[in-house]
Amino acid sequence: MKKKWIAVLLTISMAGGMLTGCGSGAKEVKQQAAGTETGAGGNSGEEKKNGGVVTLKVAAMAFNDQSLVEDVEQAANEILKDKGVALDITFINIGSWQQQTNLLLTGGSDTVDILPWYGTPLATYVNNGQALELDELLDRYGEGIKKEIPEDMLELGRVDENIYGIYTDREVANSYGIWMRKDILDETGIDPADIKTLEDCTALFAKVKELYPDMECLSGGQAGTLQTNTWGWDQISDANNLGVMLDNGQSGEIVNLYESGEYEDYVRLMRKWYEAGYISPDVLSKSDDPSVTMRAGKLFSALSHLKPLFGEQQARITGCEIEVIELRPASLQTQTVQGMMWGISASTKHPEEAMILLNEMYTNPQLANILINGIEGKSYIYTDDAKKMVNFPEGINASNTPYTAQSWIWPNAFETPVWEPYPKDYWQQIEDFNNTALHSKALGFVPDTSEITNAITACTNVVAKYNPSLMAGAVDVDESLAKFREELKTAGIDKIIETKSRQYEEWKAK
Repeated sequence: MKKKWIAVLLTISMAGGMLTGCGSGAKEVKQQAAGTETGAGGNSGEEKKNGGVVTLKVAAMAFNDQSLVEDVEQAANEILKDKGVALDITFINIGSWQQQTNLLLTGGSDTVDILPWYGTPLATYVNNGQALELDELLDRYGEGIKKEIPEDMLELGRVDENIYGIYTDREVANSYGIWMRKDILDETGIDPADIKTLEDCTALFAKVKELYPDMECLSGGQAGTLQTNTWGWDQISDANNLGVMLDNGQSGEIVNLYESGEYEDYVRLMRKWYEAGYISPDVLSKSDDPSVTMRAGKLFSALSHLKPLFGEQQARITGCEIEVIELRPASLQTQTVQGMMWGISASTKHPEEAMILLNEMYTNPQLANILINGIEGKSYIYTDDAKKMVNFPEGINASNTPYTAQSWIWPNAFETPVWEPYPKDYWQQIEDFNNTALHSKALGFVPDTSEITNAITACTNVVAKYNPSLMAGAVDVDESLAKFREELKTAGIDKIIETKSRQYEEWKAK
C-alpha cells in the first residue's frame, strides 16, 4: 500500500537541543582532496568491484562530529551486500556544502555518485548539467521508491520534462507566526488568543517594553531579515522574491511583491516598531540566532516558520517556556519540496547501481535507521521494548555524540524511531500538519529563467541593497521604498514578472 507522505523534524532537535551545536565545530569527515583518494569507496570514475559489489560515493551534510562514520558504513554495507552495491559516505560541513559539492560534481576522480540537491535550486543543478535524469532509472530500478512516494510528490522533482530529484520524507509544509517567552507574556496580562495579526502585537510589545525597558521585544534575526522572506507568499522558487504569488499561493497570479500593499504594510509596521524601540537599533549588524539571544535573557520574541511541537523544540533550546502563535496558515510550495531532494550526479559511471542504492535508502527501514541514528549502544539506545523510541546512551549527549543524527537530510526518516522526549504520536502530528496545509496554486511550477538571467542578477543586487533594512524597519519607508521600486524597474523586474507569468499560464494549460 502506498505510504502517506509525512515529514520529520531534525532528529538533532529531537535529541534535546542539538541545534545549539549546529553552527560550530562541524567536521568534514572523509573529505576528498583533489587528486587523492580517502575512505573506503575510492573514485567514482573507477569501477570498483568486490565479489560483484559496486561501491558508490554518497555525500551528505555534516553538522558536528561524525567519527562513527566508518562503523555506520560497515553496518550499512552489511545490509546492502545482497544488492550488489555498497556505499562510501563523505560528510561535508553544511556551511561549505555548496562550494564543496560543486567541486565534487565536476566529473573528476573525486566525483560523488549520490547526493541531496540542497542549498541551490534544483533547476540550477539541472541547468548546470550536474543532475542526472531519473525517469528511466526509476522505472527499471526504483520500483520501491515509486511505491513509497505518492505520485504527486514524485512529480515535484520534475524540471521541464524529466525528474531529477526525489522527494524526501521530512517537513515540507510551513506555517508562520511568532514565538515568545510565556512568562513575560503572562506578566503583560494579554491573552494570546487575542493576537491574530502582526498589528495585534503592537500593544503586546508596548507592555513588554514597559516591564523590561532594556529587552529586545522582537528579534531581527540574522542580518535584519526578521526571518520572514516567505511571510505568506509563494516565492516561485526564488529566494529574492522576484515574482511571487500572494495569499499563501492562492491568488493564482504572479506579481511584484515589492509593489504590493502586503509588502508595504509589513515594512511600515516594522518601521513603527523600530521607532518605538521594539526592534534593536543595531538589528542590521546582529548575527546571533534569536534562540541564543533569548537564552541570554535579552529577547522576548521572534518571527519564524512554525511546525508541530515548535514551542517544545524552542523551549529545550532556550531554556524558557515558549508560547507560539500562528499568524499565517500552513502552506506547501514547490521550493520547500525541491529544497531538499536526493538525486544522482550526471557524472556517475554507475547510474543503474546508484538507483539500486537509492531505492534501498528510501525503502529499507534498517538502512534508514543506521544512516540517521548511527550504531545502537554508541550513538543511540532504544528506550522501549517495541523499539519505537530512542535516546542517547549513558554519558552521551548532543555535544559529544560520535554520530550527529540529522533525520531531515536522509530519504526515509519516518521509518525510524522517534527521539525522546517527543511523543509516540509524533509522526501522526506531522502527517496531519502536512496533509492539511494549503497547496499553492503554483505547486509544481518551476520557471525557466535562462532568458532573464541578466535581469535576475541586476534585481538581486537591488533587493540586497534595500530589502533587509526595510524589513527590519531600520530606514525611512517613504524614501527607501520609492527608490527600491524605481531601481527594480530599471533593473528589469517587469521583464521577470512577465516571463514567469507567461510560463505559469503555459504550465497551467498543460
